[in-house]
Amino acid sequence: MTDEGDVMDMRGAMREFLAGEGMQELEDLLRIKEAWRGLVGEETAARTKPYRLEKGKLYVGVGSHAWAQEVHYRVEDIKTKIKEELAVDIREINVKKINLR
Repeated sequence: MTDEGDVMDMRGAMREFLAGEGMQELEDLLRIKEAWRGLVGEETAARTKPYRLEKGKLYVGVGSHAWAQEVHYRVEDIKTKIKEELAVDIREINVKKINLR
């Protein structure tokens, strides 16, 4: 059985590996996924999922068209929070309805 400290150590090691291999965007996406709930709030996080980061464009999956609209309204706020809290510059957020299960 793995304890929480071991999981955090593995995450840190994975981040270092990805950054060292020139995969900074993948490392940034992992950080965004880990911080997502704090960035967008409980309710939004439960109905959305960042799933890809490519050339500064963050792809976010949503469970319904209503949630797609909600995220569209908050795009600038989300980009600002990611920049301020994670020092990741997101130039665009693409929202798509997907199966979140």
